[in-house]
Amino acid sequence: MTRTVIESKTRTVIIGFDEPFCVIGERINPTGRKKLAAELEVGNFETVIKDALEQVACGATVLDVNSGAVFTNMMATDPRYADNNFVEPPLMKALIEIIQA
Repeated sequence: MTRTVIESKTRTVIIGFDEPFCVIGERINPTGRKKLAAELEVGNFETVIKDALEQVACGATVLDVNSGAVFTNMMATDPRYADNNFVEPPLMKALIEIIQA
């Protein structure tokens, strides 16, 4: 059977038909969330932390972290984002560090 393995610093989750059900929290996404997008653009991660804690408390096994809309906006204004071919955009790195804490 097909299995997907997701790992963090402290945990491994296996997704597959013969595995326990995996709840994926998907609220950490600024697309369609103007307040969250505005906060991320200025480096405010309070809503990210709140959303992460709430999703885990509600049973999320995995958190899907997305910064696409903000990242696209930053490419136009921040020189660090001018080359969109880098592997680890600064915003995504910050989000992952916060979520893993």
